[in-house]
Amino acid sequence: MKRNRTKRCITAIKAVHRRSDLEPEQEQAIEFVILRLKKLNRLKKASNHEVYDCVAEISERLVNAFCKSKGKL
Repeated sequence: MKRNRTKRCITAIKAVHRRSDLEPEQEQAIEFVILRLKKLNRLKKASNHEVYDCVAEISERLVNAFCKSKGKL
């Protein structure tokens, strides 16, 4: 995954995090996502497997946080 893409993802997720109507579980999930993307971004050459695992982990965490609370992105 290109670094520019991860930086854009981090920026978009931070914009969601700045919203004031998030529940605590949603905020925790978003903080996790930001940290996970930063970790992926620090890798020199991330393999396809590493990127896939990262995206799967992030999407699972976000879906669980936002579907349980019935909030919207």
